[in-house]
Amino acid sequence: MGRVAVYITPFHSNGTYGDEVEVTNDVISVGKIDVDTDSSEYQIGLFRVANVKLDLANQSGRYSDVGAPNSIFKTKRKDSLVRVTWIEAPELPYCGTAICGEAVLCEERTLFEGLLNDDAFVIDAQNDRASFVVLGFQSLFESTEVPFESLDVADTMSDIIFAILDQGEITGLLTLDADNIDLDVDQVPDNIDELETLSVKEALDRLLLLSNSVLYIENRTIYIKPRDPSASVEFTFYGQASTEGAENIVDLTNYNNGRQRVFNCFKWSDTLIRSQDGPSIRLNGFRKRVIDSDVFTNSTKQLNVLNALLAEFVNPKQELQITTLLTERTVVLELLDRVAIDYPVQLVPYPGTELPICGVAICGEAVLPKGLWNIKFETSTNFKILKKSIDPIRSLVTFKLREV
Repeated sequence: MGRVAVYITPFHSNGTYGDEVEVTNDVISVGKIDVDTDSSEYQIGLFRVANVKLDLANQSGRYSDVGAPNSIFKTKRKDSLVRVTWIEAPELPYCGTAICGEAVLCEERTLFEGLLNDDAFVIDAQNDRASFVVLGFQSLFESTEVPFESLDVADTMSDIIFAILDQGEITGLLTLDADNIDLDVDQVPDNIDELETLSVKEALDRLLLLSNSVLYIENRTIYIKPRDPSASVEFTFYGQASTEGAENIVDLTNYNNGRQRVFNCFKWSDTLIRSQDGPSIRLNGFRKRVIDSDVFTNSTKQLNVLNALLAEFVNPKQELQITTLLTERTVVLELLDRVAIDYPVQLVPYPGTELPICGVAICGEAVLPKGLWNIKFETSTNFKILKKSIDPIRSLVTFKLREV
């Protein structure tokens, strides 16, 4: 089992961030950590803000509000930085004492960084417990308004998204680089009036859908990319019947054929512009999604958006969740990484018989095993990561995967 550590960076009395303080010894529990694209069922184009529940022992009063005698919060508690880390081997190997084959080379990995949400702060006086919700850095987008006056309708969508994000409230904590904004559909808008008075989060939800792209934050850096997976397979999951690698699948759940995310007709609201696929409609039924936006009024640009969305969601693509151990190999897997699954058919003996062993089984007496054909995956079919959910206490990580 790995070791989880928690750090808080409170504010100085002058309002700037102070030194990071380790609070691991006071941690009672750390909730699951979710990192997500737009993986919700029946929904595309919306990303959710990550959050983590954190319970701390507060007998000393270290986590009480500003003004409490022993509080580490001198100016305000809200928006203090919180960092959750994990290390695979609590005892690092030392040269001359480490045992070959048993010692693990590893480093402390940051699982989650975010901002303390004082709105959801609760103290349980009987148990002297302080309960916080820590919001991911995406929460900055909800509390920041679109700088509408600085936007130029003559710019491309990627330039407009950059301008929306290029604000001190965001760039003071996150790295923003134009090279990390790569949209699938990058066009010059016809109208941006609908972005006025929106929060950055509301604007991004609209613009990401219109560009067929997703946003995620990794190592405090903002990335906006097409939905394409990484070029190469970053990891392979092995089932219990695999002969290609050691079993590393703890659980395989929520497998489905992906029909819940099929849209075979995209239509622009209040126009006749549409993009649809006849074979998919005949096979899966008519499943329409209407795009309602005045950002594009040119029919060619509208059709470009609809065609891109149709290509992504026109056909069913298998989806499932795989739970595996949190290790140095799995902790570094990120959203949109390409992975493979080797999950061959499991062979089990018929009731009342034993599995025949070559050289031992007697011809005419031994009974061939039967196969469990309910789930089978071959490494020739790849998947991409839509979501990962880390359980740091149990050292498990669950990935939601979608077929490439």
